[in-house]
Amino acid sequence: MAKAFTPGVLALYRGTEKKSSALHLTLFRATPNKAGYVKVEMTAGPRAFDYDWTQKIILHLTTVELAALAILETQEVIFHHKPDAAIGEATGRSKRFKVKPAPKGGAFVDLTETHPPNPERTHSIAINNEELFAIQLLCREAIPLVIGWTRELCQVPRDFSKAG
Repeated sequence: MAKAFTPGVLALYRGTEKKSSALHLTLFRATPNKAGYVKVEMTAGPRAFDYDWTQKIILHLTTVELAALAILETQEVIFHHKPDAAIGEATGRSKRFKVKPAPKGGAFVDLTETHPPNPERTHSIAINNEELFAIQLLCREAIPLVIGWTRELCQVPRDFSKAG
């Protein structure tokens, strides 16, 4: 069954007889009041193209992480997020996003969430060279939008002699 097109979302789907995987990347632009980010959502399912979105894992990529993905060559990149770290609670909750280039091209993408006392969850998807290139290109283009370096959001003086 074909999936519907959603503007602003890069959606990749895989399915075999016994398993399916889905990866969504969504850009959220910076606003005058809030920094932007790229939201990653991954899930899996028990059958071909049957996804359990109640088990999805969500991760927000920062500007530095987008840059690391944009220049991904032969080294794997791993990002660790601890959502409760800012709150100061040691709950053990964490997320790991790993992209590892495959030996024959493309890459393997894994997203793992640990949230005790629940069991660890991991979703994985294999992507081909073209999909990896699309992700890299989108990460490059997303960086100015995530940090707000756009004509609409940046205040640039027109007369530089009066700036100061």
